[in-house]
Amino acid sequence: MLYGMLRLRRAVPEGIQSPVFNIINDTAVRVFWLTPLKPNGPIVAYYILVNDVRVDPHAAWPSSYDVAGLRPYTVYNIQVCTLTAIIY
Repeated sequence: MLYGMLRLRRAVPEGIQSPVFNIINDTAVRVFWLTPLKPNGPIVAYYILVNDVRVDPHAAWPSSYDVAGLRPYTVYNIQVCTLTAIIY
C-alpha cells in the first residue's frame, strides 16, 4: 500500500472583479464585491482597506461593507482583500 502526504499553500485568488460602490450619504459608501472566480483555496474572510489602512474591525463577510467617516470632496483608495486558508 502506498501513502503520500500533500501540502498545499494558499495562493493569491484569481479572477477578482472590481468592487462596486454605492453612496449612502456625504460621508459614507457601501462597498459590494463578488467572490473571486478562482479563489485558490477556501476563503476565510474579506477585509477592507481605505488608503492602505484596514478599516473594518472584523473581517467583512460575505459581500458588502459600509465605510463611514469619509470627508466630502476627498479622493479615497478603497480595496477589498480576500483572505484564503492554508490547506494541509
